[in-house]
Amino acid sequence: MTARPRRARAGRRVHSVRLGTAVTVIDLVKGVLMLAVGMMESMKSKFDGRSREVIMAAKGNDMSSVYRGPLPSWIHEHRFLLFFGASAVIGMMMSFTKQCLIRRRLRRLDYIRPGCGVKFQSTRGTWMVSQVSSEGALKGGVAEGDLLLDVDGMDVRNRRMISKYLRGAPWSKVRLRLKRSTTGEIYDALLDRVPKQDPKDSKSEKKNQ
Repeated sequence: MTARPRRARAGRRVHSVRLGTAVTVIDLVKGVLMLAVGMMESMKSKFDGRSREVIMAAKGNDMSSVYRGPLPSWIHEHRFLLFFGASAVIGMMMSFTKQCLIRRRLRRLDYIRPGCGVKFQSTRGTWMVSQVSSEGALKGGVAEGDLLLDVDGMDVRNRRMISKYLRGAPWSKVRLRLKRSTTGEIYDALLDRVPKQDPKDSKSEKKNQ
């Protein structure tokens, strides 16, 4: 048996590379054209009053499950959409969902966070009063170093639970059960939830002024 010439093999490799490049270019042109058609259809839907909404993440390569409303033909050609990065439009459209729009409007409002004027820090599995910043807490006898036992009768084991139970309507009452660090006495402190403006909002107000 005679071996094939190396030049013939090299020629076939070059031919296959050129053929693969040509196919890639054709796919690229087709994908760009499909993307342009899709953009035109989406612009047309704005004038027709039709709505298209992102409702869920794509399952695999099925792009038809992502949109709600009239689906243009180019959506079903998911192979080209995914290959050429047109699926990144989904991320852009996510900023127009109800949740994102509500979040944007809430950021423009002035946040009022009620607090009882007492800060806690964790020490050896318990929560200790680290700072008392309100007159109500001082009048209630709360002192730094006292241990927190419960909030409104609810046991507290982590910071999330403390934050959850301390929240409430402005000027409503919250009862803290504490243990005096010096004498070991257990006492209850009835405090008001005093409205407090978010420091981020106060900084933005100063900039606007």
